[in-house]
Amino acid sequence: MEMNNKTLAENSNFICTTKGVYVKKIDKETGEIDKLYIFRSIYIKQIIRMLDTNDMYWKVCFYCNDGWQEEVIAREDITESRITSLIRKGADVGGSKTKIILDYLFSIERDAHCIFQFKYLGWQTVNNKVIFAHSKLLLDEGERSSIYSGQYNVFKKGSYKFWRDALLKHLADNYELQLALCFGFSAVINGYINQILRVHADSLLFHISGNSTTGKTSAAIVAVSGFGDPKEGGKSLIQSFNGTDNAL
Repeated sequence: MEMNNKTLAENSNFICTTKGVYVKKIDKETGEIDKLYIFRSIYIKQIIRMLDTNDMYWKVCFYCNDGWQEEVIAREDITESRITSLIRKGADVGGSKTKIILDYLFSIERDAHCIFQFKYLGWQTVNNKVIFAHSKLLLDEGERSSIYSGQYNVFKKGSYKFWRDALLKHLADNYELQLALCFGFSAVINGYINQILRVHADSLLFHISGNSTTGKTSAAIVAVSGFGDPKEGGKSLIQSFNGTDNAL
């Protein structure tokens, strides 16, 4: 089935449509603009600025034999020797066309939509402002936002009221779990003392011991419940020592 010919990116020299990338040529006799096909469709879907490191990445979208694909590539890798790494993903970027592809991509970069992301959680100073980086943070008085892109699942699920009511129900007469909740929020205070006040404070380590089914895992779940996914797993804030090389 033939694709609709939709414009994806365009400037004074190039145009990218769903059918390919073309270079614009002006007919000297008529003054009309002709389009010369040069390679399959590829364009910058997003520019990603990492607030932690100030590094920049491109989310490149391209068409290959099995359909549309996306790949995130560091801007520093947009060179003749490195961009060919996209060949194994199916992008039409190899051979003698590499240089013109680079010229084309850098020429459309200025019009690509830019988003902000970060990978490190906790207290930080961004643009001379003290912020607590969690699932997202606001920039420029809330006009722009930045989204967490790290390894943990810290995105909001449920509601504050449901979480609060659950704590009131299950922790009302359980002083051990109340203490565990304090353990969790003490990490925020300790991080503020270290990162913002610049007063050295050792990391807090709480050792909860006991026989099986005595509430150790429940305490850990309560401790992290205010910050992210409390279920054990690869992206959870609860990690197992069994995942270390020595299974400590």
